[in-house]
Amino acid sequence: MNHHGKSSGWIMTARRYSNLSGRLFFLPEDSLEHQHGLSFWRQLTFLVFATFVIFVTPVLLAVGAAQFLREGRVLAAVLQMIIYVPVAILLTRKSLSLEMRMIICLLFLEVYGFLLLMSTGSNGAGLPILMGVLVLAGCMLDRKPAAGFAMFHLFLMAAFSALLYANVLRALPVHGYRNVWTINVLTSQAFGYVLMYLVQVAQAGLEAQSRHADKSRVLAERQRTDALQAKEAAEVSRLQTEEALRQPEAANLAKNRFLSNMAHEIRTPMNGVTGMVQLLETTTLDAEQTEYVRMLGRSAGVLMGTINDILDYSRIQDNRQHGGTGLGLSITKG
Repeated sequence: MNHHGKSSGWIMTARRYSNLSGRLFFLPEDSLEHQHGLSFWRQLTFLVFATFVIFVTPVLLAVGAAQFLREGRVLAAVLQMIIYVPVAILLTRKSLSLEMRMIICLLFLEVYGFLLLMSTGSNGAGLPILMGVLVLAGCMLDRKPAAGFAMFHLFLMAAFSALLYANVLRALPVHGYRNVWTINVLTSQAFGYVLMYLVQVAQAGLEAQSRHADKSRVLAERQRTDALQAKEAAEVSRLQTEEALRQPEAANLAKNRFLSNMAHEIRTPMNGVTGMVQLLETTTLDAEQTEYVRMLGRSAGVLMGTINDILDYSRIQDNRQHGGTGLGLSITKG
C-alpha cells in the first residue's frame, strides 16, 4: 500500500513536470492533460531531454568551446556553439509536431557526439553520447522510426570508421586513436543497440498492458452506462405504472364523490316527502285515499333505502382508498 502511494505520488510529480515543461515548449494542452500509458512516458522523456538541451547544454558547450580555444582549435569551438542555436529555436516552434521535435533532439545529440568524437577521440565523451542517443531513440520513437534511426546511426558510424581508416581524418585528434578504435566502437555501440532493443521490448509490453487497460476501462464504462440506462428505464416504467394506477383511482374517487353528493342532494327532499306522507296519514282519509298514502309511503321508503345504499357504498370506497377496511359501517334504511 505504501509502495503504491509512493508510485502514485511519483506519477503525479511527473505529470506536473510534463504540464509545466510542455507549456514551455508550446505543446497543445489537450496532449498534456489526456496522455497516458506509453505516449505519456515518451512525451515525458522528450520533455526531460529537451529541458536538458535548452538549459544545461549551453553551459557544457561553453566549457567545451573554452577548452578548444585554449588548445587553438577555433573551428571546433565555433561549431559547438553554432549547432545549439537552430536546435533551441526549432524545439520551441509551435508549428512543429512532437515527433519532429524528438527527431531534432536526436539529430542534435548525434551531431554533438560526432563533433566530440572527432575532437577528443574514442576515449572521450563522444562514444558514450552516441551510445546514449540509441537508447533515447528507443525511448522516444515508435518501433519503425526507431529502427530507421538505428540504421541511419549505423551508416554514420560505418562511414566515419571508413574515413578514419582511410586516413581522411588524419588531421583530427581522433586519428591518434585508430589502434583502439575498433574495440571501443564495437563495445559501446553494441551496448547501445542492446539497450535500445531492451527499451523497445519493454515499451511493447507497456503498450500491450495499456491497450488491455484501455479495453477494460471502455468495457467498465459501457457496463456502467448500461446499468444507468437500465435504472433510468426501470424508474420510467415505475412512474408510468404509478400514473396508470393513479388514473383509475382518481376516476373512481370522482365517481364516488359524485354519487355521494347526488345521494345527499336527493335524500334531503325525500326526507320532506316521507315526512309529509306521515303527516298525511294522520289526517281524515277515506279508504281509497288511505291506500294511496300507504303506497306512497312504501315507495318513498324503498327510494330512501336505495339512496342510503348509495351513500354507504361511497363511504366504503372512500375508506378503502384512504387505507381503511370499510368494516363497521352502520347502514340505516328508512
